[in-house]
Amino acid sequence: MSIPKKVCLISDLHIGNNKDNDKFHTIALEFAKWLKENMEERDISTLIIAGDFFHNRSYITLQTLDVGHRFLDVFSDMTVFITVGNHDALFLNNSSVTSLSIFKKRKNVHVIDNITTFDGVTLCPWGTKVEDIPDSKVVIGHWDAQSFEMSAGKISTHGIKVSDLMNKCECAFSGHYHKPQIRQYGGKPFRYLGSPYQLNWGESDEDKFVYILDTETLHVEKIHNDKSPRFEYIRDDKDLHKVENNFICVELENPDDFNSTMLKFERLKALSVKTTMPVKTNQTDSPQESDTGSNQFKGASVHDCIDEYVNSLELSDSEKILVASGAKAMYDRCV
Repeated sequence: MSIPKKVCLISDLHIGNNKDNDKFHTIALEFAKWLKENMEERDISTLIIAGDFFHNRSYITLQTLDVGHRFLDVFSDMTVFITVGNHDALFLNNSSVTSLSIFKKRKNVHVIDNITTFDGVTLCPWGTKVEDIPDSKVVIGHWDAQSFEMSAGKISTHGIKVSDLMNKCECAFSGHYHKPQIRQYGGKPFRYLGSPYQLNWGESDEDKFVYILDTETLHVEKIHNDKSPRFEYIRDDKDLHKVENNFICVELENPDDFNSTMLKFERLKALSVKTTMPVKTNQTDSPQESDTGSNQFKGASVHDCIDEYVNSLELSDSEKILVASGAKAMYDRCV
């Protein structure tokens, strides 16, 4: 088997995200159609997925399993390589048991659960040690890497040293961290591909991409994903153009405005609506507190805790919204 001159690279689909939420199942399937159209426009017939095809490492529901198969059905006339990611693997440090094994009987799908090299391109599953990687032109895997941003503002202090990896190749790509990032090591690029669509509120400010790699010249083309829904904060009417087909968060000045606000954004075709209340602060004569604004976000974490708890309940989306909004309003009246 060989790797063609040009391939498409993505990672971290996390199918089954947000407790197997149907909205995210739809997002994954619509993304697959959009991705294939872009590949066909560029005459590309090979897709490499650099880990975390599924989200839950402990179990896969029948519905999520079905969505995984339907996702791959979109690419049934193409060649697909899937490297095992940590969310696909049962064990924390190796890929000996994975949820991806169910795809091994698909003739066009190749599950990479061992280090595999094709024409100078080495594919590495979760748990691969740098010292075990052969000298290659391109290395594609799924790693924790020191000093890279794991999520907004959180820097990794563990994992591989990318400088060691780059001694093995001319360029490298990794799944795992969802924020797209790139650094050069002696002129050789290492790139975190990032998730191809936004998966949660922590990714709300991030643009997402898919990548076309020329395995001969090592040129990379970034294709911006302008198809998939985003997580958007709506602060005033100037932001209303962001509402349609997106997850939105809007601040309510008055709990009594809840029903009218929900109706407004339903008419604007929001995919989902999250509400917050302005945080009340105690005024003080202290110059330090006044100057620094140290009380500005006091109590804000309580709203997040309420959202986290309500999302764990077996309720419909509309019921969750009502329960969460009522709890937040009650809390705000008490503080």
